[in-house]
Amino acid sequence: LLLSSFAVCVPCCFSLRGGRASVLGTAEGVVLLQTLLNGVTLLNISHYYQPVAVGLVVLGAAFISRFQK
Repeated sequence: LLLSSFAVCVPCCFSLRGGRASVLGTAEGVVLLQTLLNGVTLLNISHYYQPVAVGLVVLGAAFISRFQK
C-alpha cells in the first residue's frame, strides 16, 4: 500500500526535492499506475512482478526529476 501511494505521487505530483502537488497531478498518477498494472495483467505477467514494474516507474520518475533541473 505504501509503494502504491508513493508511486501515485512521485511521477505526476511532486519532485523528490519538493514541488507543487495538485489534485489533477494526483489523478494523473492514479491513471498512470492503474494503466501500468492493467497492462501487466493483460500481458499475462505474474502478479509477483507488479511491484517491480511500479518500482521501476518510481525510479524512472526520480531519475528524470533529478536531471530535469
